[in-house]
Amino acid sequence: MMHLNKLIVSDFPKNTTIEQELLKYRLLNIFYNRENEIKFLEELLSEELNVINNEEKHQEWSKKTKKKFNHYRHELKLERRREKENIPLNSLEKDSVPKSSDFYIF
Repeated sequence: MMHLNKLIVSDFPKNTTIEQELLKYRLLNIFYNRENEIKFLEELLSEELNVINNEEKHQEWSKKTKKKFNHYRHELKLERRREKENIPLNSLEKDSVPKSSDFYIF
């Protein structure tokens, strides 16, 4: 699965916007649970709508928020290390997917 994550990440530029970062983490969420990062990025995206009108403020805000997001990711990683845990995997079978016993054969 790590190789699939690498492929997803390599499709995005190194310097991404908040929207691109959110999209990237939604794709990464397919394999590993990235809900915490997604929630954080959604909050940042809602803040961005207020700042986007002024280009200078937007660039400054963007740099600060990327640093803030990287710090948040780092803290999550340290927390997992302290607890000796890995990133939880998302199972392929979700509750929304019908089971074979749910189908009727006529």
